[in-house]
Amino acid sequence: MPEVVRQVEWHHMNKWKYFVYNSGFMFSLEAVLYPAVVVRTRLQVQRTNKPYKNTWDAFAKITKFEGIRGLYRGFLVGQLGIITGGVYFTTYEVTRKKLSSLDEASRGFVAGFIAAVIEQCVGNPLQVVTQKRMLEGQTPSQTKLRGAGRIALDVYEKHGPKGLYRGFLASLFAMGLDSALWWGWYGVFLEAVGHYVPEGTSHIAVQATAGALSGFATTMIGNPLDVIKTRIQVEGRRSIKKVLFELLRKEGALALTKGMLPNLAISVPTSVCVICGYETVKWLSLKDEMVQYYQ
Repeated sequence: MPEVVRQVEWHHMNKWKYFVYNSGFMFSLEAVLYPAVVVRTRLQVQRTNKPYKNTWDAFAKITKFEGIRGLYRGFLVGQLGIITGGVYFTTYEVTRKKLSSLDEASRGFVAGFIAAVIEQCVGNPLQVVTQKRMLEGQTPSQTKLRGAGRIALDVYEKHGPKGLYRGFLASLFAMGLDSALWWGWYGVFLEAVGHYVPEGTSHIAVQATAGALSGFATTMIGNPLDVIKTRIQVEGRRSIKKVLFELLRKEGALALTKGMLPNLAISVPTSVCVICGYETVKWLSLKDEMVQYYQ
């Protein structure tokens, strides 16, 4: 007999508990993943004069010349992302509740897309400032580092408000589709895995498996958009159409698969950690009278 695993509904949670637990979860997750984000960002923006050979070389050099602090450059300002993350998950849950008449996959797809769009509108300036902060202190001659406030003012003075929304459309499209696909696939795989496992199987195991499969499927489909988005953010102000046509003309269709294996290596385990942590947050936030319903 299959094991029925239900997703905790928004109206079944104590909202105070939810916001407290979810903030703690997002801070902890960010603290673990942040060094990898710093390394990835520096690798993506380096051009012909490459200070780093690969991921491990970048990690070693940053640690050697800048210390552990270099791996957490911009971390504090990045923690404002807890606010945007809260906006994302709250939007997702509220939208999902409004779509209760649909199946789980459709609810997840639509709610995931809307949540990502709202978060991107709020969080894009923060991403721009945080990424620039990550690049500070790469050379020994750069002894005076700019703070987040100074960086934001510099961007605004040089490019105006548009500077804080660089790559916005590409990010909006890529992140919106990525979020929609992930939550849509999660609804599909949660039901499918639950159908084939024996009754009594741990719910967290079913959720972890569904999360891993969702991360895999989403990355396979979304990698081309990720390539285009990265090109736009790194190489300057060009349209999605121009980047796509130039990439296909000069490098061929296989260029759209660049970085797929590293992305899979990151997205699958991250998906497992995120969904296990988030489902635990939701379970801990249940109203007392609803605990038995989800066991």
